[in-house]
Amino acid sequence: MKPRRHSRFSLGSEQQTGRSYPCVVLPTEAEGNRRSSGRRGSHICRTHGARHRRVTIFELLDKPSPDSGVVLALSNAQSAVSPLPLSSSLQVPDAVSLSGAECSPDVPLELSSADHDCDIEGPSLASVHGRLQNSQILSNLDNCFLHLSAVQRTDVVDLINSHLSLFSDVPSRTHVLQHDIDVGDSVPIKQHPYRVNPEKRQRLQSQVVYMLSHGIAEPSLSSWSSPCLLAIKSDGSDRFCTDFRKVNNVTKPDSHPLPRMEDCVDRVGSAVFVTKLDLLKGYWQVPLTQRAKEICAFVTPDSFLQYTVMPFGVRNAPATFQRLVNSVLRGVPGCEAYLDDIVIHSKKWDEHICQLKTVFERLDNANLTINLAKCEIAKATVVYLGKIVGGGMVKPVHAKIEAIVAFPTPKIRRELQRFLGMAGYYRGFCKNFSAVAAPLTDLLSPKSAFVWSPECQHSFESIKSLLIKAPVLVAPVYERPFKLAVDASDAGAGAVLLQDGPDGVEHPVCYFSKKFLKHQYSYSTIEKESLALIMALKNFEVYVGSSSYPVTVYTDHNPLVFIHQMRNTNQRLMRWALFLQDFNLLIKHISGRNNILADALSRSAH
Repeated sequence: MKPRRHSRFSLGSEQQTGRSYPCVVLPTEAEGNRRSSGRRGSHICRTHGARHRRVTIFELLDKPSPDSGVVLALSNAQSAVSPLPLSSSLQVPDAVSLSGAECSPDVPLELSSADHDCDIEGPSLASVHGRLQNSQILSNLDNCFLHLSAVQRTDVVDLINSHLSLFSDVPSRTHVLQHDIDVGDSVPIKQHPYRVNPEKRQRLQSQVVYMLSHGIAEPSLSSWSSPCLLAIKSDGSDRFCTDFRKVNNVTKPDSHPLPRMEDCVDRVGSAVFVTKLDLLKGYWQVPLTQRAKEICAFVTPDSFLQYTVMPFGVRNAPATFQRLVNSVLRGVPGCEAYLDDIVIHSKKWDEHICQLKTVFERLDNANLTINLAKCEIAKATVVYLGKIVGGGMVKPVHAKIEAIVAFPTPKIRRELQRFLGMAGYYRGFCKNFSAVAAPLTDLLSPKSAFVWSPECQHSFESIKSLLIKAPVLVAPVYERPFKLAVDASDAGAGAVLLQDGPDGVEHPVCYFSKKFLKHQYSYSTIEKESLALIMALKNFEVYVGSSSYPVTVYTDHNPLVFIHQMRNTNQRLMRWALFLQDFNLLIKHISGRNNILADALSRSAH
């Protein structure tokens, strides 16, 4: 059945903006019940509570039953597009004008054959985004969560079935906050659409139809406009991108902080049960203020629209979204949230299912939607923020390491920056990252020419080798004492934070290495060894600073054991000795051959 297009609509006395918008009509199946033949007509319903009246226009062959589902398909809808039951909450307006002709809602609109010449039915979520929809997963829940016991699986399925409103196929709209954009007194920025080939143009238009039909965008009369383009996602599907760079340049920043990734990973690492939740197109679940809508106008070769929800790529979007999840999930024990990646972790099953219930209730009350296809529920380990965490361990993701190992030799400084950024994220797994990477970091200086020497190539290959051999780290347990092995060389400082496992064996928690600055090269041996300890304590302060147990420090430089007994002869050492008093340290001397890890960290790779 081909849907009908109404070119214009308005709501008589209910019209608020004074504008008329194109309307897209999309029929749906109701819970698998096909509509039988009959006279076609239009039913027009209205719901309340939105700034702009939300109107649902749908076509039926039969009179709708109370359990039928309808889909909101109005291009200027502010709320989410989701199947809505026909109930008493849907009220019929007295009269609605379609293309200038007033009709009564009680009289079905007659449709002629000419009404079906134009098929504008938009692509489905699955076809546009290449991933299973929530409804497809919900229909097959019995075959999910096979890693759990029968009792645990029943608990999870019952919990999901009791919060089905969380698992719509399309993003909902939260009522907790709106995203605003403050550009001060800036003059509106108008840009032309990018030129694209016919095939990409068609794909762009397909994305536009999807956004219009789901209320993600609406036609615009704004003075602002930003161009759009398509990017290819990892699964081969298209990502619709808007180039907001010029808008971002005039946007006032929002300083709301994001959580430290290392803190999130550390808190999750020792859990027995870990659940990772992903919000369905999380940014699109945040509505825009009217001012932000106009600033977020975008242009394609065939359309001029504006977002009704927070788009990807605008400045301050991460800050707004982090503020949202912090507000919604504040106070939930064992719950970490980094943007739309939410992790619930615990050591006991009853505790875990209780935490899940609390999180589901919070998200449901905030009118947010979860993407089941990207969720991992009650796993022993999950991939979180680029690392595999859980079960008391932390290790790098193999696919990420493969991408770094396959990185081609940099030809320009920008490529080198990218490589070091990718590799540097895993520097905590590498024994002597700073020393090995020294030739490459020196090459980043704009004061010197970019000359790729044999020394740089050796450093480049050595970093890859380090990552391939990266050890598995243990998650820190704050109820156990920490140990710290430190050492200094002429080139820099190195340290490794250790902790005894249940087996009584020392395991690495994190590695640290840092090059000395030029003026530090002339320090005496005791000064370099003391500086190495200072650097290590500053780096690991988040672990050892509040430890109720003494931190055992291993050093192969015996004078460092007596640093607290030094007399007022060296002002630098006295200052550092006072700094060390803030820590509960037990410094022990070990021979250099027994301090292999820290010694390797401090020495240059060449």
